[in-house]
Amino acid sequence: MTTVSGRGAALVLAVFVGGMAVGALGFRTFAHRRMDHAFEGREGQGMERMLLHAIDRRVDLDATQRDKVASILSESQHERRALMEPAEPALDALRKKTEARIRDALRPEQRPAFDAFAEHLAERHRRGFPPPPPPEFAPPRGPEGPPDP
Repeated sequence: MTTVSGRGAALVLAVFVGGMAVGALGFRTFAHRRMDHAFEGREGQGMERMLLHAIDRRVDLDATQRDKVASILSESQHERRALMEPAEPALDALRKKTEARIRDALRPEQRPAFDAFAEHLAERHRRGFPPPPPPEFAPPRGPEGPPDP
């Protein structure tokens, strides 16, 4: 039977902990990029894509169902837009107040990046509230099922 020295055990532990840290950082970076990507693209599509993908992951929609659910989500987006329009002035005031509070919580060197991010969001918002729906909504493709016999 062989024994591991204290120095060897410490090295194995350090490699293990380092691997966990690198893995966690990689996962966090990947997850953030994936979320940013989900909200990019045509205006108004991000939330629909995320919802459709989440539903598809959980219930494994077939192609026909995926198209039907995408259509339902698009229709509900139009209804949501009509409901939200009267609340726009109050929501805009809340957004500005929230941005100011966040900006106050940041260090001076962080503020330019936050200001650029807030301006990016404001520009998207100025293009129309709520943003117009895309001309077509192409749902993401989910996993294909087994071939028909």
